[in-house]
Amino acid sequence: MARCSTARGKPNGPSRRAAPVVCRRHVANKVNRAFAVLLAVLLFSVSPTRAETHRIPFKIQNGHIFIPCTTDNGSYECLIDTGANKTAIDTHATTHPAFAQADTVKGVVGAKQMRQVNTVITIDGIQLGLVVVVMPMHHESQWDVIIGEDILSFFPSVTIDFKNSVIVLER
Repeated sequence: MARCSTARGKPNGPSRRAAPVVCRRHVANKVNRAFAVLLAVLLFSVSPTRAETHRIPFKIQNGHIFIPCTTDNGSYECLIDTGANKTAIDTHATTHPAFAQADTVKGVVGAKQMRQVNTVITIDGIQLGLVVVVMPMHHESQWDVIIGEDILSFFPSVTIDFKNSVIVLER
């Protein structure tokens, strides 16, 4: 086994002129051992986490997908609108007062300026607190809640299974 050299390039030995320099091979060995220990700790201490999967039955009415959901003011059949950038809620579906600040929402009903409300929408036991837009839409669209991209983006995977009539949400 080769010996490490000093700062002046002379072999380590009884000479006291130069302090020994840490050998690159020794540093590499220590780093490799430390990495191996860290890797072993991570592999054996971290259990694999499973994605939480929710299978929600849906109904199709007039070509639209509806799932059950709950707001602070009751249970509703909620329209899934993958083209809407925000979730919209009818004025009667919430008891919270709307903010004065308006936001533009694009979706099934086109682009509109709508007031916002801070509320909780529950889908299959998952409570999602968020700011949604609120407007009187029940009479013109017959929908109480439109689920948009802001809620769908809470889930890394959203699958619409038409064969089994379920939406699969994974988180």
